[in-house]
Amino acid sequence: MENKEQSSKEIGLRIYLDFLANLFKAMKRGHSFKGAFYSVAKRYLDRDKYPLAYHLAIEALKRYGFVRLISKEIMPFVKEESKAEAISSLVILMEREEMIERVNEILREHEVPYDVRRLRDFIRKSMSELGLLERFSIEYSLPLWLVKRIIELMGMNDGIKLMRAFLKRDVAWLRVNTLKISIEEAIKCLEDMGIYVEEDKEFPIILKVPAKYLKDIATSNLVKEFKLFIQDKASIAAVYALDPRPGDIILDMCAAPGMKTSAIVQLIEDRGKVIAVDISRRRIQRLRYIMKKIGARNVEILVADSTRMEFSVHFDKVLVDAPCTSSGALQIDPSLRIRLERGNLIERVVRIQTKLLRKALQLGDIIVYCTCSILPEEGEEIVDHVLDKGLARAFKVCIPGVEGYKGYRCSEDVRRYFPHIHHTQGFFIACLKSTIVG
Repeated sequence: MENKEQSSKEIGLRIYLDFLANLFKAMKRGHSFKGAFYSVAKRYLDRDKYPLAYHLAIEALKRYGFVRLISKEIMPFVKEESKAEAISSLVILMEREEMIERVNEILREHEVPYDVRRLRDFIRKSMSELGLLERFSIEYSLPLWLVKRIIELMGMNDGIKLMRAFLKRDVAWLRVNTLKISIEEAIKCLEDMGIYVEEDKEFPIILKVPAKYLKDIATSNLVKEFKLFIQDKASIAAVYALDPRPGDIILDMCAAPGMKTSAIVQLIEDRGKVIAVDISRRRIQRLRYIMKKIGARNVEILVADSTRMEFSVHFDKVLVDAPCTSSGALQIDPSLRIRLERGNLIERVVRIQTKLLRKALQLGDIIVYCTCSILPEEGEEIVDHVLDKGLARAFKVCIPGVEGYKGYRCSEDVRRYFPHIHHTQGFFIACLKSTIVG
Protein backbone atom coordinates (compact mmCIF):
# COMPACT_ATOMS: atom_id res chain seq x y z
CA MET A 1 0.00 0.00 0.00
CA GLU A 2 2.93 2.33 0.66
CA ASN A 3 3.96 2.41 -3.01
CA LYS A 4 0.36 2.99 -4.08
CA GLU A 5 0.04 5.87 -1.65
CA GLN A 6 3.28 7.43 -2.86
CA SER A 7 2.00 7.22 -6.42
CA SER A 8 -1.33 8.73 -5.45
CA LYS A 9 0.63 11.62 -3.99
CA GLU A 10 2.18 12.09 -7.44
CA ILE A 11 -1.27 12.16 -9.03
CA GLY A 12 -2.30 14.74 -6.49
CA LEU A 13 -4.78 13.76 -3.84
CA ARG A 14 -7.26 16.49 -4.74
CA ILE A 15 -7.22 15.60 -8.42
CA TYR A 16 -7.79 11.99 -7.49
CA LEU A 17 -10.64 13.08 -5.23
CA ASP A 18 -12.39 14.86 -8.10
CA PHE A 19 -11.66 11.95 -10.43
CA LEU A 20 -13.14 9.42 -8.03
CA ALA A 21 -16.24 11.52 -7.31
CA ASN A 22 -17.01 11.78 -11.01
CA LEU A 23 -16.27 8.09 -11.51
CA PHE A 24 -18.91 7.23 -8.89
CA LYS A 25 -21.37 9.56 -10.64
CA ALA A 26 -20.81 7.87 -14.00
CA MET A 27 -21.30 4.38 -12.59
CA LYS A 28 -24.51 5.46 -10.87
CA ARG A 29 -25.77 6.58 -14.28
CA GLY A 30 -25.35 2.97 -15.42
CA HIS A 31 -21.91 2.95 -17.04
CA SER A 32 -19.65 -0.08 -16.71
CA PHE A 33 -16.45 0.37 -14.73
CA LYS A 34 -14.18 0.45 -17.78
CA GLY A 35 -16.48 2.76 -19.71
CA ALA A 36 -16.79 5.14 -16.76
CA PHE A 37 -13.09 4.98 -15.95
CA TYR A 38 -11.78 5.97 -19.37
CA SER A 39 -14.45 8.61 -19.87
CA VAL A 40 -13.60 10.32 -16.56
CA ALA A 41 -9.83 9.67 -16.53
CA LYS A 42 -9.20 11.53 -19.77
CA ARG A 43 -10.67 14.66 -18.17
CA TYR A 44 -8.57 14.51 -15.00
CA LEU A 45 -5.41 12.44 -15.47
CA ASP A 46 -2.37 12.14 -17.68
CA ARG A 47 -2.25 8.77 -19.40
CA ASP A 48 0.82 7.63 -17.47
CA LYS A 49 -1.26 7.89 -14.27
CA TYR A 50 -4.06 5.62 -15.57
CA PRO A 51 -2.69 2.30 -14.23
CA LEU A 52 -2.43 3.58 -10.68
CA ALA A 53 -5.81 5.33 -10.75
CA TYR A 54 -7.39 2.18 -12.21
CA HIS A 55 -6.01 0.04 -9.41
CA LEU A 56 -7.02 2.47 -6.66
CA ALA A 57 -10.54 2.77 -8.07
CA ILE A 58 -10.86 -1.03 -8.11
CA GLU A 59 -9.75 -1.16 -4.48
CA ALA A 60 -12.30 1.51 -3.54
CA LEU A 61 -15.07 -0.50 -5.18
CA LYS A 62 -14.02 -3.70 -3.41
CA ARG A 63 -14.50 -1.75 -0.19
CA TYR A 64 -17.61 0.04 -1.37
CA GLY A 65 -19.65 -1.24 1.56
CA PHE A 66 -17.30 0.55 3.96
CA VAL A 67 -17.24 3.59 1.65
CA ARG A 68 -21.03 3.82 1.87
CA LEU A 69 -20.98 3.42 5.64
CA ILE A 70 -18.63 6.38 6.11
CA SER A 71 -20.23 8.53 3.41
CA LYS A 72 -23.61 8.38 5.14
CA GLU A 73 -21.94 9.64 8.32
CA ILE A 74 -20.23 12.60 6.65
CA MET A 75 -22.99 13.47 4.14
CA PRO A 76 -24.55 16.19 6.36
CA PHE A 77 -21.27 18.10 6.04
CA VAL A 78 -20.10 17.26 2.51
CA LYS A 79 -23.63 17.53 1.02
CA GLU A 80 -22.80 15.87 -2.33
CA GLU A 81 -23.09 12.07 -2.29
CA SER A 82 -20.37 11.27 -4.84
CA LYS A 83 -17.91 13.66 -3.20
CA ALA A 84 -18.68 12.09 0.20
CA GLU A 85 -17.98 8.63 -1.27
CA ALA A 86 -14.72 9.83 -2.80
CA ILE A 87 -13.55 11.26 0.53
CA SER A 88 -14.62 8.06 2.27
CA SER A 89 -12.55 6.03 -0.19
CA LEU A 90 -9.46 8.02 0.77
CA VAL A 91 -10.25 7.52 4.46
CA ILE A 92 -10.20 3.76 3.89
CA LEU A 93 -7.32 3.44 1.42
CA MET A 94 -4.66 5.74 2.82
CA GLU A 95 -2.32 4.29 5.44
CA ARG A 96 0.88 6.35 5.56
CA GLU A 97 0.78 9.14 8.15
CA GLU A 98 1.57 11.80 5.58
CA MET A 99 -1.34 10.74 3.38
CA ILE A 100 -3.70 10.40 6.34
CA GLU A 101 -2.93 13.98 7.31
CA ARG A 102 -3.75 15.13 3.78
CA VAL A 103 -7.11 13.37 4.05
CA ASN A 104 -7.64 15.04 7.44
CA GLU A 105 -7.09 18.40 5.75
CA ILE A 106 -9.81 17.59 3.22
CA LEU A 107 -12.17 16.57 6.04
CA ARG A 108 -11.49 19.85 7.87
CA GLU A 109 -12.13 21.86 4.70
CA HIS A 110 -15.59 20.31 4.53
CA GLU A 111 -16.10 20.95 8.25
CA VAL A 112 -16.44 17.25 9.00
CA PRO A 113 -16.05 16.97 12.80
CA TYR A 114 -14.09 13.69 12.55
CA ASP A 115 -10.60 12.78 11.46
CA VAL A 116 -9.50 9.57 9.72
CA ARG A 117 -8.82 7.77 12.98
CA ARG A 118 -12.26 8.53 14.42
CA LEU A 119 -13.98 7.48 11.20
CA ARG A 120 -12.16 4.15 11.25
CA ASP A 121 -13.23 3.70 14.87
CA PHE A 122 -16.75 4.49 13.70
CA ILE A 123 -16.53 1.62 11.18
CA ARG A 124 -15.46 -0.88 13.84
CA LYS A 125 -18.19 0.24 16.25
CA SER A 126 -20.88 0.20 13.57
CA MET A 127 -19.92 -3.28 12.36
CA SER A 128 -20.15 -4.65 15.89
CA GLU A 129 -23.70 -3.32 16.21
CA LEU A 130 -25.06 -4.59 12.87
CA GLY A 131 -26.87 -7.84 12.19
CA LEU A 132 -25.11 -10.65 10.35
CA LEU A 133 -26.50 -9.98 6.87
CA GLU A 134 -25.92 -6.24 7.20
CA ARG A 135 -22.28 -6.99 8.08
CA PHE A 136 -22.00 -9.24 5.04
CA SER A 137 -23.40 -6.45 2.86
CA ILE A 138 -20.64 -4.11 4.03
CA GLU A 139 -17.82 -6.66 4.20
CA TYR A 140 -18.47 -8.05 0.71
CA SER A 141 -19.61 -4.71 -0.76
CA LEU A 142 -22.93 -6.02 -2.06
CA PRO A 143 -26.42 -4.52 -1.84
CA LEU A 144 -28.29 -5.93 1.15
CA TRP A 145 -31.08 -7.31 -1.04
CA LEU A 146 -28.53 -9.34 -3.01
CA VAL A 147 -26.86 -10.70 0.13
CA LYS A 148 -30.25 -11.86 1.42
CA ARG A 149 -31.05 -13.47 -1.94
CA ILE A 150 -27.71 -15.28 -2.15
CA ILE A 151 -28.08 -16.76 1.35
CA GLU A 152 -31.67 -17.73 0.60
CA LEU A 153 -30.68 -19.48 -2.63
CA MET A 154 -27.41 -21.12 -1.62
CA GLY A 155 -27.38 -21.39 2.15
CA MET A 156 -24.91 -19.77 4.51
CA ASN A 157 -21.74 -21.73 3.68
CA ASP A 158 -21.93 -21.64 -0.11
CA GLY A 159 -23.32 -18.11 0.00
CA ILE A 160 -20.27 -16.85 1.88
CA LYS A 161 -17.95 -18.71 -0.51
CA LEU A 162 -19.67 -17.08 -3.48
CA MET A 163 -19.51 -13.57 -2.00
CA ARG A 164 -15.82 -14.04 -1.19
CA ALA A 165 -15.16 -15.24 -4.73
CA PHE A 166 -16.74 -12.07 -6.11
CA LEU A 167 -13.98 -10.05 -4.41
CA LYS A 168 -11.02 -11.76 -6.04
CA ARG A 169 -10.25 -13.01 -9.53
CA ASP A 170 -7.48 -15.60 -9.59
CA VAL A 171 -8.23 -17.34 -12.89
CA ALA A 172 -8.94 -16.14 -16.42
CA TRP A 173 -9.85 -18.04 -19.58
CA LEU A 174 -8.61 -17.77 -23.15
CA ARG A 175 -10.31 -19.04 -26.29
CA VAL A 176 -7.90 -20.14 -29.00
CA ASN A 177 -9.20 -19.09 -32.40
CA THR A 178 -8.40 -22.26 -34.31
CA LEU A 179 -9.32 -20.53 -37.59
CA LYS A 180 -6.02 -18.65 -37.20
CA ILE A 181 -3.75 -20.69 -34.90
CA SER A 182 -3.55 -24.20 -33.48
CA ILE A 183 -3.85 -24.96 -29.77
CA GLU A 184 -0.23 -26.14 -29.71
CA GLU A 185 1.04 -22.99 -31.44
CA ALA A 186 -0.92 -20.75 -29.06
CA ILE A 187 0.47 -22.54 -26.00
CA LYS A 188 4.02 -22.28 -27.39
CA CYS A 189 3.62 -18.53 -28.02
CA LEU A 190 2.37 -18.01 -24.46
CA GLU A 191 5.22 -20.07 -23.02
CA ASP A 192 7.67 -17.92 -24.97
CA MET A 193 6.15 -14.96 -23.08
CA GLY A 194 6.78 -16.78 -19.78
CA ILE A 195 3.09 -17.60 -19.37
CA TYR A 196 2.20 -21.21 -18.64
CA VAL A 197 -1.40 -22.24 -19.18
CA GLU A 198 -3.54 -25.28 -18.52
CA GLU A 199 -5.60 -26.88 -21.27
CA ASP A 200 -9.24 -27.23 -20.29
CA LYS A 201 -10.44 -30.82 -20.02
CA GLU A 202 -14.05 -29.97 -20.91
CA PHE A 203 -13.81 -27.55 -23.85
CA PRO A 204 -10.81 -28.17 -26.12
CA ILE A 205 -10.48 -24.64 -27.50
CA ILE A 206 -9.95 -22.87 -24.16
CA LEU A 207 -7.00 -22.39 -21.85
CA LYS A 208 -6.87 -21.59 -18.14
CA VAL A 209 -4.41 -18.90 -17.08
CA PRO A 210 -3.61 -17.06 -13.84
CA ALA A 211 -5.45 -13.72 -13.92
CA LYS A 212 -2.24 -11.83 -13.10
CA TYR A 213 -1.10 -12.36 -16.70
CA LEU A 214 -4.20 -10.79 -18.29
CA LYS A 215 -2.60 -7.42 -18.92
CA ASP A 216 0.36 -8.97 -20.74
CA ILE A 217 -1.93 -11.22 -22.77
CA ALA A 218 -4.35 -8.40 -23.63
CA THR A 219 -1.53 -6.30 -25.12
CA SER A 220 0.10 -9.21 -26.97
CA ASN A 221 -0.01 -9.80 -30.72
CA LEU A 222 -1.95 -13.00 -30.04
CA VAL A 223 -4.92 -10.90 -28.97
CA LYS A 224 -4.32 -8.01 -31.36
CA GLU A 225 -4.32 -10.45 -34.28
CA PHE A 226 -7.43 -12.25 -32.95
CA LYS A 227 -5.63 -15.53 -32.50
CA LEU A 228 -6.69 -15.48 -28.84
CA PHE A 229 -9.84 -14.13 -27.22
CA ILE A 230 -10.06 -13.36 -23.52
CA GLN A 231 -13.43 -15.00 -22.89
CA ASP A 232 -14.90 -16.59 -19.80
CA LYS A 233 -15.33 -20.36 -19.78
CA ALA A 234 -19.02 -20.08 -18.88
CA SER A 235 -19.58 -17.85 -21.89
CA ILE A 236 -17.94 -20.44 -24.14
CA ALA A 237 -19.99 -23.18 -22.47
CA ALA A 238 -23.15 -21.47 -23.72
CA VAL A 239 -21.87 -21.72 -27.30
CA TYR A 240 -21.02 -25.40 -26.85
CA ALA A 241 -24.54 -25.94 -25.48
CA LEU A 242 -25.85 -24.61 -28.80
CA ASP A 243 -23.79 -27.34 -30.52
CA PRO A 244 -23.15 -25.32 -33.71
CA ARG A 245 -22.13 -27.51 -36.65
CA PRO A 246 -20.98 -26.83 -40.22
CA GLY A 247 -24.01 -26.14 -42.41
CA ASP A 248 -26.24 -24.86 -39.58
CA ILE A 249 -28.34 -21.72 -40.04
CA ILE A 250 -27.99 -19.87 -36.74
CA LEU A 251 -29.50 -16.70 -35.29
CA ASP A 252 -27.65 -14.79 -32.55
CA MET A 253 -30.32 -12.45 -31.18
CA CYS A 254 -28.15 -10.30 -28.86
CA ALA A 255 -24.87 -10.60 -30.70
CA ALA A 256 -22.77 -7.52 -29.89
CA PRO A 257 -19.94 -7.14 -29.15
CA GLY A 258 -19.41 -10.48 -30.89
CA MET A 259 -17.57 -12.84 -28.56
CA LYS A 260 -20.11 -15.65 -28.80
CA THR A 261 -20.78 -14.93 -32.48
CA SER A 262 -17.08 -15.35 -33.26
CA ALA A 263 -17.03 -18.61 -31.26
CA ILE A 264 -20.00 -19.90 -33.29
CA VAL A 265 -18.19 -19.03 -36.53
CA GLN A 266 -15.14 -20.89 -35.24
CA LEU A 267 -17.05 -24.04 -34.31
CA ILE A 268 -18.92 -24.21 -37.65
CA GLU A 269 -15.57 -23.54 -39.38
CA ASP A 270 -17.22 -20.60 -41.14
CA ARG A 271 -19.38 -23.08 -43.07
CA GLY A 272 -23.06 -22.35 -42.69
CA LYS A 273 -24.93 -19.10 -42.05
CA VAL A 274 -25.03 -16.84 -38.99
CA ILE A 275 -27.41 -13.90 -38.63
CA ALA A 276 -26.09 -11.63 -35.89
CA VAL A 277 -28.55 -9.05 -34.54
CA ASP A 278 -28.18 -6.36 -31.90
CA ILE A 279 -30.16 -3.26 -30.99
CA SER A 280 -27.07 -1.15 -30.17
CA ARG A 281 -25.52 0.54 -33.18
CA ARG A 282 -22.45 1.50 -31.10
CA ARG A 283 -21.80 -2.04 -29.82
CA ILE A 284 -22.39 -3.59 -33.21
CA GLN A 285 -19.47 -1.62 -34.63
CA ARG A 286 -17.23 -3.80 -32.48
CA LEU A 287 -19.02 -6.90 -33.79
CA ARG A 288 -18.37 -5.83 -37.38
CA TYR A 289 -14.72 -5.21 -36.58
CA ILE A 290 -14.25 -8.65 -35.01
CA MET A 291 -15.98 -10.44 -37.89
CA LYS A 292 -13.74 -8.60 -40.36
CA LYS A 293 -10.59 -9.44 -38.41
CA ILE A 294 -11.36 -13.16 -38.12
CA GLY A 295 -12.27 -13.29 -41.81
CA ALA A 296 -15.87 -14.43 -41.30
CA ARG A 297 -17.56 -14.77 -44.69
CA ASN A 298 -20.95 -16.17 -43.75
CA VAL A 299 -22.16 -13.71 -41.10
CA GLU A 300 -24.93 -11.21 -41.80
CA ILE A 301 -25.04 -8.37 -39.27
CA LEU A 302 -28.25 -6.45 -38.54
CA VAL A 303 -28.93 -3.46 -36.28
CA ALA A 304 -32.44 -4.14 -35.02
CA ASP A 305 -34.68 -5.03 -32.09
CA SER A 306 -34.69 -8.82 -32.14
CA THR A 307 -38.10 -8.99 -30.46
CA ARG A 308 -39.68 -7.27 -33.49
CA MET A 309 -37.91 -9.03 -36.34
CA GLU A 310 -39.41 -11.47 -38.82
CA PHE A 311 -37.40 -13.80 -41.06
CA SER A 312 -38.33 -15.85 -44.08
CA VAL A 313 -35.79 -18.48 -43.08
CA HIS A 314 -36.31 -21.08 -40.37
CA PHE A 315 -33.30 -21.24 -38.05
CA ASP A 316 -31.79 -24.53 -36.97
CA LYS A 317 -30.50 -22.94 -33.76
CA VAL A 318 -31.00 -19.65 -31.92
CA LEU A 319 -28.79 -18.15 -29.23
CA VAL A 320 -30.43 -15.76 -26.76
CA ASP A 321 -27.65 -14.24 -24.65
CA ALA A 322 -30.12 -11.92 -23.01
CA PRO A 323 -29.46 -8.55 -21.35
CA CYS A 324 -29.45 -9.12 -17.60
CA THR A 325 -28.45 -7.72 -14.23
CA SER A 326 -24.94 -9.17 -14.76
CA SER A 327 -25.05 -10.24 -11.12
CA GLY A 328 -22.71 -13.11 -12.00
CA ALA A 329 -20.03 -10.75 -13.34
CA LEU A 330 -19.09 -8.90 -10.13
CA GLN A 331 -15.48 -10.16 -10.41
CA ILE A 332 -15.20 -8.68 -13.89
CA ASP A 333 -17.07 -5.39 -13.51
CA PRO A 334 -16.90 -3.88 -10.01
CA SER A 335 -19.27 -1.06 -11.00
CA LEU A 336 -22.03 -3.63 -10.48
CA ARG A 337 -21.58 -3.11 -6.74
CA ILE A 338 -23.12 0.31 -7.38
CA ARG A 339 -25.43 -0.41 -10.30
CA LEU A 340 -27.13 -3.36 -8.59
CA GLU A 341 -28.42 -1.01 -5.91
CA ARG A 342 -31.12 0.12 -8.34
CA GLY A 343 -34.30 -1.52 -7.14
CA ASN A 344 -36.17 -1.81 -10.46
CA LEU A 345 -33.36 -3.41 -12.45
CA ILE A 346 -34.59 -7.02 -12.17
CA GLU A 347 -38.14 -6.21 -13.22
CA ARG A 348 -36.93 -4.29 -16.27
CA VAL A 349 -34.56 -6.98 -17.57
CA VAL A 350 -37.02 -9.81 -16.88
CA ARG A 351 -39.53 -8.18 -19.24
CA ILE A 352 -36.89 -8.00 -21.97
CA GLN A 353 -35.67 -11.56 -21.36
CA THR A 354 -39.20 -12.97 -21.57
CA LYS A 355 -39.90 -11.16 -24.85
CA LEU A 356 -36.63 -12.32 -26.36
CA LEU A 357 -37.11 -15.97 -25.43
CA ARG A 358 -40.72 -16.07 -26.61
CA LYS A 359 -39.65 -14.53 -29.91
CA ALA A 360 -36.76 -16.99 -30.28
CA LEU A 361 -39.18 -19.90 -29.91
CA GLN A 362 -41.10 -18.54 -32.92
CA LEU A 363 -37.98 -18.26 -35.06
CA GLY A 364 -36.01 -21.45 -34.49
CA ASP A 365 -36.02 -25.09 -33.60
CA ILE A 366 -33.33 -25.37 -30.89
CA ILE A 367 -32.84 -22.41 -28.55
CA VAL A 368 -30.08 -21.78 -26.04
CA TYR A 369 -31.06 -19.16 -23.49
CA CYS A 370 -28.31 -17.81 -21.22
CA THR A 371 -27.55 -14.97 -18.84
CA CYS A 372 -24.57 -13.96 -16.69
CA SER A 373 -26.86 -13.79 -13.67
CA ILE A 374 -26.99 -15.78 -10.43
CA LEU A 375 -30.69 -14.97 -9.95
CA PRO A 376 -33.46 -17.49 -10.75
CA GLU A 377 -35.75 -14.61 -11.77
CA GLU A 378 -33.54 -14.31 -14.88
CA GLY A 379 -32.96 -18.03 -15.36
CA GLU A 380 -35.16 -20.83 -14.05
CA GLU A 381 -38.25 -18.62 -13.78
CA ILE A 382 -37.93 -17.40 -17.37
CA VAL A 383 -37.57 -20.96 -18.65
CA ASP A 384 -40.43 -22.28 -16.50
CA HIS A 385 -42.64 -19.52 -17.92
CA VAL A 386 -42.32 -20.79 -21.50
CA LEU A 387 -42.60 -24.41 -20.37
CA ASP A 388 -45.82 -23.66 -18.49
CA LYS A 389 -47.20 -21.86 -21.55
CA GLY A 390 -46.50 -24.92 -23.69
CA LEU A 391 -44.15 -22.97 -25.95
CA ALA A 392 -41.16 -25.29 -25.49
CA ARG A 393 -39.82 -28.37 -23.84
CA ALA A 394 -36.50 -28.42 -22.02
CA PHE A 395 -33.82 -31.02 -22.56
CA LYS A 396 -30.72 -31.65 -20.51
CA VAL A 397 -27.80 -29.39 -21.40
CA CYS A 398 -24.93 -31.62 -22.54
CA ILE A 399 -22.21 -29.54 -20.89
CA PRO A 400 -20.62 -29.58 -17.44
CA GLY A 401 -21.79 -27.31 -14.63
CA VAL A 402 -24.24 -27.84 -11.81
CA GLU A 403 -28.01 -28.23 -12.00
CA GLY A 404 -30.25 -25.23 -11.56
CA TYR A 405 -31.74 -24.09 -8.29
CA LYS A 406 -34.10 -26.69 -6.85
CA GLY A 407 -37.86 -26.28 -6.93
CA TYR A 408 -38.30 -25.37 -10.58
CA ARG A 409 -39.70 -27.44 -13.40
CA CYS A 410 -36.49 -27.04 -15.41
CA SER A 411 -34.05 -27.46 -12.50
CA GLU A 412 -32.51 -30.79 -13.56
CA ASP A 413 -32.16 -29.83 -17.23
CA VAL A 414 -30.44 -26.44 -16.98
CA ARG A 415 -26.86 -25.69 -15.96
CA ARG A 416 -25.29 -23.06 -13.74
CA TYR A 417 -21.70 -21.91 -13.30
CA PHE A 418 -20.36 -20.18 -10.18
CA PRO A 419 -17.04 -18.44 -9.47
CA HIS A 420 -16.42 -20.31 -6.21
CA ILE A 421 -16.99 -23.70 -7.88
CA HIS A 422 -15.90 -23.34 -11.51
CA HIS A 423 -13.64 -20.24 -11.40
CA THR A 424 -15.93 -18.57 -13.93
CA GLN A 425 -18.55 -15.87 -13.95
CA GLY A 426 -21.91 -16.75 -12.48
CA PHE A 427 -23.87 -18.06 -15.47
CA PHE A 428 -27.17 -19.73 -16.41
CA ILE A 429 -27.64 -21.91 -19.53
CA ALA A 430 -30.78 -23.66 -20.80
CA CYS A 431 -31.50 -25.68 -23.97
CA LEU A 432 -35.05 -25.68 -25.31
CA LYS A 433 -36.90 -27.30 -28.20
CA SER A 434 -39.57 -25.05 -29.63
CA THR A 435 -43.05 -26.51 -29.83
CA ILE A 436 -44.25 -23.57 -31.97
CA VAL A 437 -42.33 -24.19 -35.18
CA GLY A 438 -42.06 -27.44 -37.03
